[in-house]
Amino acid sequence: MKKIIIIFLMLLIILTAGCSNENKKNNPGVTRYPPAMDLGRGKLTSLPAYNQYSPKFLQVDLRSHDLTALNLKDRLEDLMHADFDTSTRWPYNLPEPFNPKKITEYGKNPGLNVTTLHDKGITGKGVGIAIIGGTLLADHSEYSGRLKVYEEIKPVGNNAEEVACAIASIAVGKSVGVAPEAELYYIATAYDPAKAAQESKAGTAESNGQYNQLAVAIDRILQINKGLPYERRIRIICIEENLTSQYIKTSNTAYLNTNLAYKAIERAKDEGIFVIFSPVYLTYNGVYDLRGLGRNPLLDPDDSSSYSPGIMWSRSFYTFERYSFAKETLLLPMDSRCVASPTGQDDYAFYSIGDRMFPAAYAAGLYALGCKVKPNLTQEVFFEGVLATSDIVEVVNTNVNYKYRLRKVVNPVKLMEYLQGLSKAK
Repeated sequence: MKKIIIIFLMLLIILTAGCSNENKKNNPGVTRYPPAMDLGRGKLTSLPAYNQYSPKFLQVDLRSHDLTALNLKDRLEDLMHADFDTSTRWPYNLPEPFNPKKITEYGKNPGLNVTTLHDKGITGKGVGIAIIGGTLLADHSEYSGRLKVYEEIKPVGNNAEEVACAIASIAVGKSVGVAPEAELYYIATAYDPAKAAQESKAGTAESNGQYNQLAVAIDRILQINKGLPYERRIRIICIEENLTSQYIKTSNTAYLNTNLAYKAIERAKDEGIFVIFSPVYLTYNGVYDLRGLGRNPLLDPDDSSSYSPGIMWSRSFYTFERYSFAKETLLLPMDSRCVASPTGQDDYAFYSIGDRMFPAAYAAGLYALGCKVKPNLTQEVFFEGVLATSDIVEVVNTNVNYKYRLRKVVNPVKLMEYLQGLSKAK
């Protein structure tokens, strides 16, 4: 009798676990659950080398590799710029002070004391963040509980993609996100900036081409927004793709808005939605832009002095002290982040060099926090608040023994205090 009861209980546990897993994939707002990315990797026979003159993403890519046969004691510099994930297998002896566990722990922290805001209950609860980007691993545990909608415009990549999972988790991730209780609305597109540029030159940008995908995605978000309660409406749209560099060369706003995507962006802005894409200053009259900060992976992400210019643009900064084309450039964390990985629903990946959309996703989360502190927050007030409360960080270039000053490093705690002060004043 006991054996029968034990067998029955075991079957019940298995069935319950299966039901639980199915429930995770029973979100009516998700039209497809893309499969995880399979990197298909095994033992690595040699370690890639880091090139300090290149801002390339995934330079020392060790994700899902087995490194146990390698002698890495003389490869500290390369390892300090390595990308790795949950499945990376390390050799027993690693050079000091490289420590994957500590780097992962620091990398999961959003940085700049955002978690102290979470401890105070400022989590962006109920604020809608929409992302337009690549194929998302919709059931990743980092954000699946916050995902309200996942839809695809035209056929997109079959498998989940790195940047899509990363920016979703930076914005709303439960453990790595800036706004861990915000709500996520995700529209995937097959938008290709290179094809968009070709269409534009050929005079076909107003057709059913690349730009139209973005316009359709934005209009779909506006349609969804109409059906949401006012207090839970979508306040931010974060667009993963670059809207082609050719527009940087002109200040003719009328020319910019001849494009379907730009017209759709203007419609969203008219409805009070903060639209973030790269480069940001194109839709904010050349005044505001976002840039990403770098960080030694073993330095405390909550300490502003740990930051430096992001590797992607550091050479320009150290040569000309140039931030961007905008009048004001806001600096937010980008490099040395550990975020949701596309390889599995509980997997994480550490990226030494961040993608240009990482600071944009951070800004989206920060804006969501601001919407809870000041419900009638606007883009203009947000930018003004960031500028009024930002920090200046000194960075020493030891090669030339010169001190640089990083201006406008965002200070999330001071920003929320500033917004709270505005709310009380009214």
